[in-house]
Amino acid sequence: MNGFERRREKKKDSIRQAALQLFMNHGMRRVSIGEIAAKAGVSQVTIYNHFGSKEELASHVIKHFLEEKWEEYLQQLEAPIPFIEKLNWFFLKRMQLFESFNLDFLEEFVMGHPDIAAITKEYELKARPLMIAFIEEGKATGFFNKELSLETILLYLNLYSTQMVTQLEQLPDDETKRRVYKELLSIFFYGIAGEKAEELKQTWSNQ
Repeated sequence: MNGFERRREKKKDSIRQAALQLFMNHGMRRVSIGEIAAKAGVSQVTIYNHFGSKEELASHVIKHFLEEKWEEYLQQLEAPIPFIEKLNWFFLKRMQLFESFNLDFLEEFVMGHPDIAAITKEYELKARPLMIAFIEEGKATGFFNKELSLETILLYLNLYSTQMVTQLEQLPDDETKRRVYKELLSIFFYGIAGEKAEELKQTWSNQ
């Protein structure tokens, strides 16, 4: 990669990072190309030259974001560490992500337009073997109920992920939504918990 290409990629990355931060803070619908350009320190023409449109930029941003999260989850869930550390990291990470997102962005992310939905689906399929291994390890170590089938736990995970945002949007304000999300996370886990659930509960209470 020559100097021109490096500068070009650096500029594109600055645009992606600026767009992601604004999307997370305000939701995609409320952010303009002008606001992204101002935050990235580039012209609107530069954004259109690199990405074509706001919708295409949003697709690039989501794909780049998911790729980073995929690598992070892959590294953590395949690490040679006790399962309780993986499980604690997994649920606390979800909570931290939820708290950092504008809820409009989270809704757009989950229920978004076809391009974003297709990207999200691609990573869901990519993550499935990893999730199966994670569930099997959880059952083997007693953190997930051994009497529940793999198919049931996967369906439970899917229902939780797809329905949660839609239901939270019916609540009156962000503070209530975030409180209910944390409570749902606890209910969600204890619905599939095995005999070692109390050990994790004690760990969570110390966070």
